[in-house]
Amino acid sequence: MSAEPAAVSGQPTLKRSLRYWDLVLYGLILVQPTAPMPVFGVIYKQSDGFAVSAVLCALVAMLFTSISYGRMSRRYTEGGSAYTYLPASVKRFPPADGLAALLRESGFGGVSYRLLAGSIVALHSGAAE
Repeated sequence: MSAEPAAVSGQPTLKRSLRYWDLVLYGLILVQPTAPMPVFGVIYKQSDGFAVSAVLCALVAMLFTSISYGRMSRRYTEGGSAYTYLPASVKRFPPADGLAALLRESGFGGVSYRLLAGSIVALHSGAAE
């Protein structure tokens, strides 16, 4: 994938070079056969010999994951990675004192918070009244 400058925002974006069915085929050929290998012995033992059924259940779970990734990439079209949508969601999150006020307004009592990791993380606590 190559980075191209965006016409509107001035931010680099990713150019889509693979189509949907390319990704499905890639997943079926490369990912699915190798995904259960590290845990095959555990799956075989826990499933009482029905390892194929367990792997098929894992396939269904991976399909749901791929569907959710597709929905996420349609919503955040800038690049499709966490590095694209994470900064935008962090900017919308209220500051520590603002979140504490929201908790109080929502009916929590004894709300307090503690800044950690150089004020990057705020640990809030409170009790439902």
